[in-house]
Amino acid sequence: MDELEVVFRQQKVLSMAAVKEVAGTHSRMTAFRRLKALPYRSSYSHRGMFYTLADIPAYDPYGVWVFKGVCFSCHGTLLRAVEALVDRAATGCTAAELEAWLHVRVQNAVKELMDRGRLIRRPMGPEYVYVLPGKSVVQWAARKRAVAMLGGRIPLRWGAATEVIAEHLTPFLSALDERQRRLYLGFESLKIGWGGDVAVASLAGVNVKTVARGRQELASHAVTPERVRAAGGGRPPLKKTI
Repeated sequence: MDELEVVFRQQKVLSMAAVKEVAGTHSRMTAFRRLKALPYRSSYSHRGMFYTLADIPAYDPYGVWVFKGVCFSCHGTLLRAVEALVDRAATGCTAAELEAWLHVRVQNAVKELMDRGRLIRRPMGPEYVYVLPGKSVVQWAARKRAVAMLGGRIPLRWGAATEVIAEHLTPFLSALDERQRRLYLGFESLKIGWGGDVAVASLAGVNVKTVARGRQELASHAVTPERVRAAGGGRPPLKKTI
């Protein structure tokens, strides 16, 4: 195994200075030749000055991997990552949403993408919503419906990863009994606030009355633990001896 690959396997991420040191060179060009011999990825944070091997990152649902504050995207550069997230988002993206998912400022990236004609933006309240030119009508309409449904805001966790959340939510809910499902969905609705019943019911694929009932039970503070084991089950009590 190449010495540079060995070090990558041990440390996961290396700076250009570290790559040069392992390669035994002061030449940036020589260091890049060594990198190109391996499938590598550059960071989109820190001006692209950190590197890892292509098979090391464990990307999150947004295609992002953060290691000790250094950010990598499965799409490569920040521009490509931003465009990919906007493309995936049924409702487009605000800068705040993009920054929450990518962990870096995106002001320059979205400006460059707009200058290139890759993104367009529309004002919504105090923010701008970024959409793709080919999907602008559909994404804008979906954003307006979502904002109306959720009382003026879209929780960050329900942005570009909505499909991913829904995919994992179904098997999770199937592992709960009816009462647990109702209370969990009611809890998620309480976190959202106005419009939460409809939003959660839509995401979970259940009747809105189910979510409302769970929310009302939690709000009434009438929820009490229920017996899990049947009466008489479990370890017998210890008898006190004299």
